[in-house]
This record gives sequence, structure tokens and C-alpha cells, in this order.
Amino acid sequence: MIAYLGVHAGHIDQKLASVVIFAFVITALATPALFTLSASLPLKVDALLTRLGYSDPHRAAAKSGADHTQPQIVILGFHRVAAAMLQDMSRQHPELLAEVLVVDLNVQTHSVIKQLGVRVMYGSAGSKETLMHAGVEQAQLVISTIPDELLRGTSNHAIVQAVRAVSPNATIFACGSRAKEIDALYEAGATYVYMPSSETANGVFAAGLAALSGNLEDYRSTREAACGPLQTRLDVERMSK
Repeated sequence: MIAYLGVHAGHIDQKLASVVIFAFVITALATPALFTLSASLPLKVDALLTRLGYSDPHRAAAKSGADHTQPQIVILGFHRVAAAMLQDMSRQHPELLAEVLVVDLNVQTHSVIKQLGVRVMYGSAGSKETLMHAGVEQAQLVISTIPDELLRGTSNHAIVQAVRAVSPNATIFACGSRAKEIDALYEAGATYVYMPSSETANGVFAAGLAALSGNLEDYRSTREAACGPLQTRLDVERMSK
């Protein structure tokens, strides 16, 4: 429409208007496909650029000796579960932070992850190449922290299969959203499956039992001593919804 108006106003000629319209049609046709490939395409381009001799900054840092330690704990995806887990770890077992690597596609959260004292790399949790690059084959514990509803282009079932293919002996924690998915996740190779809704319910019920027995204040004090008051929890901005 803008090109059409430009032609009639004499600002552009018909030839240029045709080019603009053609470019718009190509963009409209390509956008849905590119959106679908948004998670996997950067990884494929990265592999191509690496073969062409363009270095990955993560690999360059590792080769320079900046950080060559293989992670013992790999966290796949950074969302509310992962954020809370890392904060609990920093309070209860800070010595483990140096052994942790987070793999996540959302680069906007990487600076926050580094501030927690944890290494982070860009990549898709369902990509075998990413998992190999992350050193998953040497890790003792691999934790998928994002439910299927928030994953794009993969699933916890696919993630478990990919991790198991790369690391036959690793302990794999999978995130289940529904009870009917649990058996399939174990069959895919998960060592342990948790459901965020169930874990939350268990915690609330424990607090409820403490309230019924008149020990809620003690329960709350114990929880806050171990995990810190909820008011001190880190709200990570720009996480996926």
C-alpha cells in the first residue's frame, strides 16, 4: 500500500515499487519458516561457521585456558525452577556453583546467570551437538528444568533421549507436566522425573501440616534459614513466560 501510494504521489517509479512488493512477498513467505527454525537455525549456522574457521567465543575462552573444567552438573534451560534452584544452591552448597553449567537459548538472562557464579552457554537442550559442546558426556547430573509448555521445537522426552544418547551413564532429571507423560520419560532414559506442580503441592501441604499442629512459625523459620525469605528471591527479568 505504501509503495502504491508512493508511485501515485510521484516519489518512486513503478520499477522500484515492484521490487518493494516482491521483497515483501518473499519476507511474508519466509518468516513463518524462519520463526519455526529460530531455535535450531543458529546452532546449524554456528556449526557451519566453525567449519569455515570462524571461532566460537565460548570455545576460544576454553582454549585460552579461561575455563576448561568439565561441568559435573548441567542445567538445561533457565526459568523459575532453575533460578530458584541456583539460589538455594548458593545458600546451602555454594561450593557446587563452580561445577554447574547452564545451557539456555535466552541470551538476555546470561548475565544474571553469571552473576550467580555459574557458567552459561547458548544452545538448545534438545541438540546433541549442543550437549556434546557442553560436556554432558562427562557430567554426573543433568537436569531439565523447563516444562514442555514453555519449550520451543523440543520436549522433555526429546531432551532425555538426546542426553542419554550422548551420556549413557549420567543421572538425568526430567520435568514432567502431566502424569500420563511420566512412564514415557522413564522409558526414554530419565533417572528421575519430577512435576513442578506436585513439588509445589508437597511444600504447601507440609506447611499446612505444620499449621495444623501449631508449628507453622517454626516451619517457616526453618525454611527461611535454609532457603532465605521469599522477599530476597531473585526475580529474573526477561525470562520466558
